Amino acid sequence: MAWNTDGRVSVIISFLLSAPLIAPMLLMPFGVHWSLNGWWQLALATPVQFVLGWRFYRAGFHALKAGSGNMDLLIAIGTSAAYGLSLFLLLSHSEHTDEYYFEGSAVIISTLSHAYQSIVSVDERVLRSQFSELSESDHQPRALSLELIEHGPARSLN
Repeated sequence: MAWNTDGRVSVIISFLLSAPLIAPMLLMPFGVHWSLNGWWQLALATPVQFVLGWRFYRAGFHALKAGSGNMDLLIAIGTSAAYGLSLFLLLSHSEHTDEYYFEGSAVIISTLSHAYQSIVSVDERVLRSQFSELSESDHQPRALSLELIEHGPARSLN
């Protein structure tokens, strides 16, 4: 997404969209039994699931193409199952009208997006320090930690 160059914006947006979904759970211990209408839950969870969670779908698809599985694939499948069941219950006008799982899928994607962004930030700092050490050395080839590069998409080190 062009407006989101470093990932922090998507993490903030996902938490803002997820907050109204988890508020009812946080209020239950205080005796407040309230929940958003299912249509509002759908409206808040959909952008988190499919726009902000797109990285998990993309990485999971690439893992499937390679004939393997990874955590991104598990996240995509699990959150899609929770979202899909909630959508089914909402559209079928089920008697379980308060039993939606939109908040579960949105919170998982929000939390893991934050963790992903943290990993990428740490990796970028480590790589910068390794490259600066390399440039200050006697220009002899040395091994860099390649596993750090595999955590996320290609990023600029400027």
